Amino acid sequence: MPTPQRLLTASASVAASGAITLVPIGRMSQGAQRGLGAALTVVPTAIMAGVARRRLGERPDARRMAIAAGAVAGVAATSLALWEASVALDQAIERGLVRRGVRRPRVAMAVGVAALSAAGEVVDALGSRRAR
Repeated sequence: MPTPQRLLTASASVAASGAITLVPIGRMSQGAQRGLGAALTVVPTAIMAGVARRRLGERPDARRMAIAAGAVAGVAATSLALWEASVALDQAIERGLVRRGVRRPRVAMAVGVAALSAAGEVVDALGSRRAR
């Protein structure tokens, strides 16, 4: 049986996933899309930079510094690419729903995302229980 804290965090995650989907990122201006994508890239890149810095130690050699810089750049590039794919997918799904006559495509998308998020939470909870 999940703890009350786990139920609360899972519920918050599901609700947040659905709510965020209501934002029409595919219809934002190009500048807003790029700005949001850059902002969302900062977090994983900063985390990777912190991890890389910690793992380098006190006196890193040039080879290790190059590897760390490459890892940080790779995280940044991957994050930006995923953002671009997210925008394109958002546009395609919304257009497809509109073509099929769905009156409120963002709401339909939010319900779908919340359902997928809830399914992921259930799978995670089941996996956690089995691991014990």
